[in-house]
Amino acid sequence: PATLQDGTIAVVTSWDDNAEFKDMHKAYLMLGFTEILRTELYTMLAACLYIGNIEFGENDKSEASVKNLDVNEEASELIQVPPEALAKVLTSRTMGGGVIEFFLSPLDKRRAGFAKNSVVMHIYCLVFDWCVDIVNDFIAVKECDYAIGVLDIFGFENFDTCNSFPQLCINFTNESLHNLFIEHVFKLEQETYIREEVQWNFIEYEDNQPTIDLISKRPVCILGLLDEGCATGSATDATVILNFHGAFKDPKKHKAYKTPKKSPDKCFVVSHYAGEVVYTIDGFVEKNKDELSPDILELLNSVTTLESLKNLAVRDEDKKRDADAEAAAAKKKGGGGKKKKTVGRTFGD
Repeated sequence: PATLQDGTIAVVTSWDDNAEFKDMHKAYLMLGFTEILRTELYTMLAACLYIGNIEFGENDKSEASVKNLDVNEEASELIQVPPEALAKVLTSRTMGGGVIEFFLSPLDKRRAGFAKNSVVMHIYCLVFDWCVDIVNDFIAVKECDYAIGVLDIFGFENFDTCNSFPQLCINFTNESLHNLFIEHVFKLEQETYIREEVQWNFIEYEDNQPTIDLISKRPVCILGLLDEGCATGSATDATVILNFHGAFKDPKKHKAYKTPKKSPDKCFVVSHYAGEVVYTIDGFVEKNKDELSPDILELLNSVTTLESLKNLAVRDEDKKRDADAEAAAAKKKGGGGKKKKTVGRTFGD
């Protein structure tokens, strides 16, 4: 499947997919899923794979259209929408509103690809959060004398070929968790020893706060400058990386940032606690927007007759609406307009 083609290893000989899937298949029933819920889960994941396999062509007006209609039809059947409805939200976008009449704007092949990826990621996120809720509800212990908490974090990512915006978000999350570990295991503990006059050998450690500040301490940080570029509507990956290089050129103030000698127009380097990572700027602006058009939201919230997917989509919309209302209420006294939340803002918060 196209959605799974970004891996670095073609074949893993130490892994038996059939055996692992059988174990996982049984495990769902041990963690709160019914057979019906498990089937619905597989259906939505299969839909992600089929949608990811949809390919686009383009006419002489740079208007995209679905090439492999059979795959589009399979995907539509899985999420229970008319095939033409799915093709429409992937290749066009409703524009206008307010004083301007609504009209349908065709997407070019490139933007149709972004729309497709947005649909896949949105469905996958809905399913992932739903799985976490089911498992958490099942294993939750209301009252106990002893308990063990398990935290499963992202793996630090540093690919030889290309590290893009998703890798920055993942590595930033790891950086923040590492900082939390430092805070509780070293900083706070040693402050307690000093306060209680406990004799011990001071443990030296490297504080990664400068790296976290570089990425997320607004307004002048990587995520902040990226959001600023997205907000203008005219920014490109090229202009964003120029802003990065200009804002973080002083190595004394921004020691975690480096401008590489090779391809400085396309790459920048961040020194993480786990090592230096070279990031490629291509796609940062589009991936940070990760815009779900109203048409896509309507498809998943209203058009689909797959009730499990519709319920998850509606629940997600309700949560976002409540969060926006709380944020608006909190900022009411200070004034200022409501800003569209980007992927970077979500991770930074």
